Amino acid sequence: MSLSLFEGVNVSGQRFFLLFLLFFCAAYNNSLATDLVNSSKTQLACETSLNDSEKIISASKLSALLHPSKLDFQAYPFDLIKVEDFKPALQTAYDIANQRLDEFLREKATPTFENTYLKLADISVELDRVTKVFSIYSSTLSNSENFKTISEANSFKNTLTQELYFKLFNNEKIYKRVLKVSQKKDLTTSQIRVLARFLKMFEEAGLNLSSQKKKKFKKLSLKLNDLKNHFSENLIQQGRLENSYYEIKESEDLKGLPLDLIQRLKTNALKLDKPQSWVIHLVTEDLGKVLDYSENQDLQKDLFYLSKTLNFSDGPFDNKQISIDIITIEQALAQLLGKQSPAHLKLEDTMAGTPKTVVDFYQGFYSKTMYKAQAEKVEIQTVKNKTLESVAPLMPWEFSYWIRKTQENNYNFDSEKLRPYLEFNKVLKGVFRIAKRLYGFNFMERTDLPVYHPDVKVFEVIRQGKVLGLLYYDPFERDGKKRGAWSHLLNPQESRGLNDSYSGPIINMIVSNFQKSSNNEKTYLSIENVRTLLHEMGHALHGFASQVEYQELSGPNGVSFDFVEVPSKFMENYLLEPSVLRSFATNDQGEPIPLDLLNNFINSRNFGSGLSLLSNIRNARLDIETYSLSSLPSDFNLSDYEKNLLTDYSLFSSLGLKLEQSQITRFSHIMTGAYSAKYYSYLWSEVLASDAFSYFKESGDVFHPEISQKFYDLLSRGGSLPDQENYMIFRGQMQSQEAFLRANGFLN
Repeated sequence: MSLSLFEGVNVSGQRFFLLFLLFFCAAYNNSLATDLVNSSKTQLACETSLNDSEKIISASKLSALLHPSKLDFQAYPFDLIKVEDFKPALQTAYDIANQRLDEFLREKATPTFENTYLKLADISVELDRVTKVFSIYSSTLSNSENFKTISEANSFKNTLTQELYFKLFNNEKIYKRVLKVSQKKDLTTSQIRVLARFLKMFEEAGLNLSSQKKKKFKKLSLKLNDLKNHFSENLIQQGRLENSYYEIKESEDLKGLPLDLIQRLKTNALKLDKPQSWVIHLVTEDLGKVLDYSENQDLQKDLFYLSKTLNFSDGPFDNKQISIDIITIEQALAQLLGKQSPAHLKLEDTMAGTPKTVVDFYQGFYSKTMYKAQAEKVEIQTVKNKTLESVAPLMPWEFSYWIRKTQENNYNFDSEKLRPYLEFNKVLKGVFRIAKRLYGFNFMERTDLPVYHPDVKVFEVIRQGKVLGLLYYDPFERDGKKRGAWSHLLNPQESRGLNDSYSGPIINMIVSNFQKSSNNEKTYLSIENVRTLLHEMGHALHGFASQVEYQELSGPNGVSFDFVEVPSKFMENYLLEPSVLRSFATNDQGEPIPLDLLNNFINSRNFGSGLSLLSNIRNARLDIETYSLSSLPSDFNLSDYEKNLLTDYSLFSSLGLKLEQSQITRFSHIMTGAYSAKYYSYLWSEVLASDAFSYFKESGDVFHPEISQKFYDLLSRGGSLPDQENYMIFRGQMQSQEAFLRANGFLN
């Protein structure tokens, strides 16, 4: 199972752990003992059920959702699947899983790994498949036409999975059977690791709680799930153009904006039937680009304040109280399980292990980072003073503009000058070539396989002459698509000791939100878009490299959460390798990026590293400190809390600006996603990734064959070994922070 699908789990994604992850798609384990029901009684103890019209679904559609397709490499038959098909398919899949679980409970044979763990692992394969396909539709096709149907199906899915989850993980008979298997002497290392994880899930599901506490645990768990769904839906709804736009009515207010941006703003205006205006969509790249280029300070200020209050101001998509309730329930659930705070619970299976380790880790960079960020701010202020012949202090709403001007004046660099060299299809082929040189992967596009949207591309992934599976890529933004970028491992590899492809072809997915050109013209990416593609490709390749016994240990599913970003952060390093970038970054005349422009880009990256790292540390602090709280005061105010917590991590706190806003209300990574109490993992993984890349650099070849094979082997082992042990097999020594510090300009 993919990390991106089951956002916010406290364990790595696994197949039958789907029940766990689906129900708690933003938090951690919860559960409660429920009476085992007879398999023939599938009526749920809830208000959600199918009406007669929803029960009608053709056999072909049901099969398309429940079973592997007959298409090449079990490609999804998206041409047969409609959003209204999910509820009846979910019900059928639940009934099958429920019946299998009842059959398992009647098992009399002596417990073995095969008749216990593997049987449990296969109980919900149909439900697993349906929910994974559903996650594609819910995260990429929740437009105004589909939103209501998808929202109802999502609630229905949660109800079904929670019932099955409760039935499995609060059953003491099942727990004792698994425990007995775990005590056998003939288990492999992989079997020991998956059983240990599985047993921990029973404990974190409240198996050992008293009856009264289990009831409370269940009630709170259900409420938490509802809150997180509501939070996410508010983000989607707020993100629609009609709900998050700024209208420009006068052409003089467009001063400084690039022509292509002005054209997009006009397109937005036409969508809203405002032909005389220009409209900025506040949750897209356009907002950042306007702030980068606009010479209108009043416009900059308006956009700054407006963007900071999305999902915060009192309105239909306000997440203030929802956020507070989520934090409060997380605290209560952790304490019911005997943990000091949610962070103490969520970090138990990570490399860091404790909140204190996390705080000590990022605090170790704080002084260096703040010093460099302040120096960069002084450099920016100097450029402003010189340009305007004044000494007015920098304001936060104009910061992006003057960062860009500093890059132009001091480093002779403007990121827009790179765009003509970054045509989308050329970049994608270039990233594929990096994957080939590094790991030996080849990609062949399959235009004959069905897709769920015309923008989606499908590729066979091949290594050493063997087709490993399929990669789906959904690159462009559109209405109803979740913001950001992610990778989703839909069908992980496992061998079960029999063959590498026991589980069928690996199916992986990358989603991004790049801005697509209009009128079927070529699409040109920003350099940050290229970084995003490299990052997500790193996640996907982690899945394709997998060679493990059980998919619970496969790729990003198997490793500790603070190791998940290592392959993705590693791939980003190739963005700063001139020979690599120039091999595919060419303009329409076939000319590569000029070396002087490329060198200016690399030099300018060092200039902003303090500001970038300070932002990452701020986010990590906000996350870990929030989830380390054991309770909230009755008068808790999100805006005041964040302001006080982050004052020493801001470059503008001395200005005393009065702005009622909250980052938490739109911070889906930590509120509904897998990164709650774990946002530090980006930084933690980057240290490891920098150290790994330095191994290549020291050899003089960033594609050194022997080191590439060793890194591939590291990825292929997934969670079969503890992450630190796995890394040391690759590196031959403990990781060092030196490469990370050098890359961020602290040792230069």
